Amino acid sequence: LPWTVAAIYWGSVGASDRWKDKYAGWERMGEYQDSGAFVVIGGSLGFNTLVFTILTLCAFATLALRRWKLGYEIGGPKQMARATSCLFVCLWVLYILLSSLQVYHPDMIGWES
Repeated sequence: LPWTVAAIYWGSVGASDRWKDKYAGWERMGEYQDSGAFVVIGGSLGFNTLVFTILTLCAFATLALRRWKLGYEIGGPKQMARATSCLFVCLWVLYILLSSLQVYHPDMIGWES
């Protein structure tokens, strides 16, 4: 919904001088130079999707391993449940950390958008 509202807004308002300055290097600028448009510059979606997929596979593998070895996915002995919870929280923190590093320091992880 917010993107629809923004697209309608920019379609009705047109291109301002500030908008033209901000998107001067945009490859489709000639097409929207007079009318303006709601622009979302592509960024780190590919990297974030890759990291999310890998960490999700780790989480699913953990659940499958628990099911195969222990007979259940969640619950069970407190020590095992806490260890699994800790692993999942660590996977989440790792995702946040890698995504943030990619945005703020892309040269550190070798993936520039």
